Amino acid sequence: MSPGEGRLTQTVEQAGGDVTIVPQHGRLDRYGGTVLSSGLVDRVGVIATLISYNFRVLRALKANRPD
Repeated sequence: MSPGEGRLTQTVEQAGGDVTIVPQHGRLDRYGGTVLSSGLVDRVGVIATLISYNFRVLRALKANRPD
């Protein structure tokens, strides 16, 4: 499972592995403390988006049943 395609997912596929992409919302693609330095409303929005993303990952895990 991966939130997007890249070198790692390509390497896994070339080695014969299966890759499931569960795209993440752009709101979660922030680093370096930008979420912590943002306002309260934005932080709550990020938390809600993260919870939603985790449920999507859980559904994908249940659907794919990886070893």
